[in-house]
Amino acid sequence: MRLRHALAVAGLAMAAAVTPVTAASAVAAPASVGVQQVMSAPSCVELLQRIADLEARLEFLQDQLRHAAPQDKPRIIRQILAVQNQIAEAEEQLATCV
Repeated sequence: MRLRHALAVAGLAMAAAVTPVTAASAVAAPASVGVQQVMSAPSCVELLQRIADLEARLEFLQDQLRHAAPQDKPRIIRQILAVQNQIAEAEEQLATCV
């Protein structure tokens, strides 16, 4: 659910990332668009991809946990917690991205 919201919010960032920049469009950019904003658009897309990859990894680990032997469960749980922390960090970065 969070990823869908993030994808919707970053739709503009993805459009900006694939729009070619010409000399005319660079000159015509409004003064309110700062260099930091323009340069951060690709990193927003990268963050969205990282979150999607981490969520896929999380689903894989959760499935492994369901079928794991008792002695393997603590290791998988540690991996799940690490991935959840990575997702939270990436989402925090995404919240400041735009």
